[in-house]
Amino acid sequence: MSKNYFSALFFLLLLAGLSACKKSSSSDYKCANCATSPTADAAYDHSSKGIYKGTIVGSTGTVNIEIENTGSILTAAIRLDDQWINMGTTTQWVAGQPFTATFSGVYGSQTATITFTVEADGSHPQVTYINIPGHTGATIVVYKELSSSQIKCYEGTYSGQSAGVFNMVVNTGADTWMAVVKGNNDNSCTLVSGTISGTSLTCSNCIGGTAGSSVSGTLSGDNMTGSWSDGQGGSGSWTSHRTM
Repeated sequence: MSKNYFSALFFLLLLAGLSACKKSSSSDYKCANCATSPTADAAYDHSSKGIYKGTIVGSTGTVNIEIENTGSILTAAIRLDDQWINMGTTTQWVAGQPFTATFSGVYGSQTATITFTVEADGSHPQVTYINIPGHTGATIVVYKELSSSQIKCYEGTYSGQSAGVFNMVVNTGADTWMAVVKGNNDNSCTLVSGTISGTSLTCSNCIGGTAGSSVSGTLSGDNMTGSWSDGQGGSGSWTSHRTM
């Protein structure tokens, strides 16, 4: 056979090898450990008992708080930069009363604490105090998950005229989302909220209340991508993928 034949065959085999070794694109990402349906007990949809999920920024991660959703368990689990902080509390849940508790756990060789509060009917859940060594200025946003409304949490980044963390919490039952945004050089976070219609995410005049600011995006499986404009000449893109 001719030398050209062997050259062509080698080239085809090289292309096949490169194709086989090519990594999956970010659009192929799927959250292997994420729940596919709500884990909240229907009996506690209108109670302070139940499941609360959200995100932490400063650096980045997720938060899962369980108030007697299963038995008498009261726990808070924070995944921060891929390290878990498992927290407990000695506070007892009391029927018909607002619930406030301080959770603590070991982070590295030190103690991390958060204070969680929620109304008796499960409304207005908040983390009002955060003390995680090495993460001064961290922000946590949580939502109550209902048996009919799953809470999904996403972690990502934004870039353009500025860049930083862009984490999102999606309330599937209400078709709403909240993004917690923190620039790489910022000391505080900005909260941005909007709505979802089908696979489209939108909000207007929503970045710091600035006229003309906007965020838009598209949801595809466990991935989201989109663009942003601060209404003052700054713009760019963002991407986020589901982690809880």
